[in-house]
Amino acid sequence: MKRLANYLIAMVLMAFTFTSCEDVPNPFGQILPPDKTEDGGGSGGTTSVIKENFKEAGKVTWAINNVNVPAGAEVWTYDSKYGMKATAYIGGANNAAESWLISPAYDLSNVTGATLSIHHAANYFANGADKECAVMVSTDYKSGAPSTATWKAITIDTWPSSWTFVDGTGSMSDFDGKSNVCIALKYTSTAEKSGTWEVESIEITGGGSASGGGDTPTPSGNHGTADAPLTVAQAMALIDAESTIDEAYVKGKISQIDSYSSQYKSITYWISDDGGTTTQLEVYSGKGLDGADFAAKEDLTVGQTVTVKGKLKKYNDIYEFDKTSSIVSIGDGGTTSKYGTAESPLTVAQAMALIDAEGTIAEAFVKGKISQIDSYSSQYKSITYWISDDGGTTTQLEVYSGKGLNGADFTAKENLTVGQTVTVKGKLKKYNAIYEFDKTSSIISIQ
Repeated sequence: MKRLANYLIAMVLMAFTFTSCEDVPNPFGQILPPDKTEDGGGSGGTTSVIKENFKEAGKVTWAINNVNVPAGAEVWTYDSKYGMKATAYIGGANNAAESWLISPAYDLSNVTGATLSIHHAANYFANGADKECAVMVSTDYKSGAPSTATWKAITIDTWPSSWTFVDGTGSMSDFDGKSNVCIALKYTSTAEKSGTWEVESIEITGGGSASGGGDTPTPSGNHGTADAPLTVAQAMALIDAESTIDEAYVKGKISQIDSYSSQYKSITYWISDDGGTTTQLEVYSGKGLDGADFAAKEDLTVGQTVTVKGKLKKYNDIYEFDKTSSIVSIGDGGTTSKYGTAESPLTVAQAMALIDAEGTIAEAFVKGKISQIDSYSSQYKSITYWISDDGGTTTQLEVYSGKGLNGADFTAKENLTVGQTVTVKGKLKKYNAIYEFDKTSSIISIQ
């Protein structure tokens, strides 16, 4: 029994054997004991010194750093089925983007012959995933923009070209004996073609073992900042570690809106990393931008990306921001209209929720895929068609007697095609249980 206890203690100590590039909560990379090899044998062979399993929900602590992404968009997201996923194909449109997923720092001072293995899938890249994605390594990265450090690309021998996961490997021997080793997954795309890269796991093998150097980070080392906020998963891990955090910054997508308090002029809502409701953080009785009062529940919209500052805690098993919180940014670092803009339009789902909340909206911007085309009016030179978020006909918004690009006349029903992505500007309302753009609408962009 005593030997078992000693072994468990040793395992705990081994778990705290790396430092952090981003000063994030303890990473979930599993660092194995130095006397255990991949096949369970003794020392002297190749050892699995670091394992990262991105499918472990709520434990993804690698930092996302967006160099160039569409306003309000998230390129790297967590997927419980596939791990970490990067794509700039958003809302049915291709976008030019560059986004990095950066690890905490690892200390490879005692490692020789380091080799990186990656289990990944990729599809729809114009020139192949190996040309538009990369595995990068740095020993001088601390935080912030990747451009502040020197990075070296690791040559991966096998890159996927479909949704079938493959194993690729690359030598990291140049980093043998190095400390502060950060690994980054770099994703890029163009406005003509935006592929998808899915990474399930990463492993580093070599002789010796990864070991700690310098101060071992603890979750208290990072509470986020306005410029580099925590993810929701990181915030929840921080609450588990520290219970109550007086001030932290967390970025997430609004996944649910519960209620508005006319007494406190606040809104209770929830945020998550992927916009879903499975793993989310409650913002209890939160204030608006820079602490401003809210006027109604509709001042926020499901799908908006917000950065929240306030006190984190756990109440009756609910991870939450206490009622002292405020929003420091909405959208891509600034405010965004709840009615959408040409650059940041609403989704169809958001538009329908807005109609439910307000009835009639004089002007709104909505982006969607044309899912159905009904008819052409030779009298009004307009087309009645439908749009949806996924191109399907289950949940769709009617564009009744709509005009063309910038209000131009249509000449035939064939001027539009099912599957095209359009952004429409006009009056939203509900007519006989049908969510619709009134006949005053026009298309402002079409793809």
